[in-house]
Amino acid sequence: MIFSKEKFITDESIIKGCLKQKGRAQKALWEKYKSVLFGICLRYTKTNTDAEEVLQEGFIKIFNSLVKYEGKGNPFYYFSYGAAVTE
Repeated sequence: MIFSKEKFITDESIIKGCLKQKGRAQKALWEKYKSVLFGICLRYTKTNTDAEEVLQEGFIKIFNSLVKYEGKGNPFYYFSYGAAVTE
């Protein structure tokens, strides 16, 4: 979870904000998952530059496919991983 000024923010609340096109929520999602997804992208690409490009493209795919995320016991990480690396 991410700590905000007043409370913890769950993936669910961040995703709801992203679906409403809230820039703050999109930034929160980016901040929460960029490092771990960058590491995964780097394993596939081998260079930082290529990994950064794949990561950015992956996040575009993540944001565009959020409406498909159902949760239902599956952590958002798995959804984001799938979206980021299937290029």
